[in-house]
Amino acid sequence: MTLCEPYSNCDVLLQTLGKIGLIVKVVDEMTLRIRINDEAWDFEPKAVTLVTG
Repeated sequence: MTLCEPYSNCDVLLQTLGKIGLIVKVVDEMTLRIRINDEAWDFEPKAVTLVTG
């Protein structure tokens, strides 16, 4: 399972986060590091569910 599974709109979410500069790095296939208000946060797939609704 990769970061985006099983969320169908996850690719769009990741592209959007990348375009606005929030993605700091992809830690591994299960963890994404983003930056909000100068604080770095690591998100795992279940957190993506919260973001995508």
